[in-house]
Amino acid sequence: TFAQLRILGVSTGTIPPIPSILGLGSVAVASLASHGAALQAHSLGRRLFPETIRHRPGGSPASNRGKDAPLAAFSIGNFQIMPQTLRICVVGILAFKLLGGRFWAVSPSSFTNLGSFARFSIPATEKYATAAQRVQIEKLGRLVGCHTCGARRLFDFTSKAKFHGDHVPPKAVTK
Repeated sequence: TFAQLRILGVSTGTIPPIPSILGLGSVAVASLASHGAALQAHSLGRRLFPETIRHRPGGSPASNRGKDAPLAAFSIGNFQIMPQTLRICVVGILAFKLLGGRFWAVSPSSFTNLGSFARFSIPATEKYATAAQRVQIEKLGRLVGCHTCGARRLFDFTSKAKFHGDHVPPKAVTK
């Protein structure tokens, strides 16, 4: 998300579908990175504890890959993509969506638009939030967290006001 904001200038306030496309790409790259980390951890475990990590007789299907028939790579433009790489990306993207992820929310929050963690909102007027609206804001905050940073503050009993109603976009921007 740092690169999206600082290098590309993309946030949740950027014109759709740019944040969603970059979020999808970020999830795919993160899936590949986590797969690589898991392979390295497994390799390290086999070296450190060779007697505890054993393979089934005949080896695992992954260790037999490429011995009988190599997997064919396919090309998109000048890029060659292995089917295993594509599977890892697709599984990561599907898992992200099935667990309730939103690609748009991977982008950093914009202070002039709904934040990455926005799920619900309360209609606002020009005036500050009423007491009833503040109660609703507290309930929403405890349920889904702050729309900008995601903090829920479930166990913070030290102050009365935990979540603050703000206008999106801010009133200073709209004037």
